[in-house]
Amino acid sequence: MEQTVPDDQQILEEYFDLATNKKTEKCSWLYGMIATYGLTPNELEGFSWNKDYSINIKSKKRSVKPLHPQWIILFNLMKKQPCKKQDCFKSSDLKVKELLQAHKIRRNFYRKSKLKQRYLSPVAAA
Repeated sequence: MEQTVPDDQQILEEYFDLATNKKTEKCSWLYGMIATYGLTPNELEGFSWNKDYSINIKSKKRSVKPLHPQWIILFNLMKKQPCKKQDCFKSSDLKVKELLQAHKIRRNFYRKSKLKQRYLSPVAAA
């Protein structure tokens, strides 16, 4: 079976499909977190929010910033965080590998774009 890496539009559509279905609405939060932060469900257990929408997780010294900060608001991730996270983390229906791969590809693309922009932008005269 061939794995396809979803683009942003596909991720948005999949999220809202999950969120509007009674059986999968609890999983939509986890899907949104994985897509936004590029972390596995295990890494997300026991995280804490920061005021700048970054999150602290036990396995990293630095806070993790969202790739698309607007997704936190669009997916309502801070308010929809389930009380019983275990319900979400046990779901095997989510395409976690594909989401993580998509996040990695986009993050690398954005990094390269940022570096290229810095390199090409004129240096301010002192």
